Amino acid sequence: AYTGPELGMALPPSGLALEIFAPDLTLWSWQLGLSKPDPYFFQVLLSRLAARGIDPGEAIMVGDRADNDMIPAKALGMMTWHLQEDGDGGWEALRQRIES
Repeated sequence: AYTGPELGMALPPSGLALEIFAPDLTLWSWQLGLSKPDPYFFQVLLSRLAARGIDPGEAIMVGDRADNDMIPAKALGMMTWHLQEDGDGGWEALRQRIES
């Protein structure tokens, strides 16, 4: 439940806002009452993508943990962004990738 407010503070300095994430495709594990990498989380996400005609390879999973976020998403064919405080994994670098 803390992720939304944290993102609300972390994104603006990089020129981003929570609105870059489509609300119907923004999935919070705490809202489902489970923890990633629970397969149900990713099943719900794939369903939402399919409902919009989006192939998993066209979606990007943004997360801060390889075991819970990156590995399961890659296994489903999604692009991933391993969020890290510094270096190539920061929000500014993500903004540049989105814009290119």
